Amino acid sequence: MSTAILKKKIIKKLDNLDKEELGRFDNMLDTLIDTRNDDTNWVNLPEEIKKRIDKSLAQADNGKLIPAGKVIAQIRKKFGLNE
Repeated sequence: MSTAILKKKIIKKLDNLDKEELGRFDNMLDTLIDTRNDDTNWVNLPEEIKKRIDKSLAQADNGKLIPAGKVIAQIRKKFGLNE
């Protein structure tokens, strides 16, 4: 599909949106444009960071999680913090 045809298709869809939907679309478009240039975007992350994230996700998928409450309790105990 050519760029011109794609633009016409998008404009036609935009013409059918109400004010609220158009506002949401505008926000989504801003987010898309902002993240394209964002250093935290997945494609811009170093490979080592991507590997660590993938490893963490695999651990979570395998049920190897520690509930946040338990982690917080361990930290409080270790550092003598009161609730």
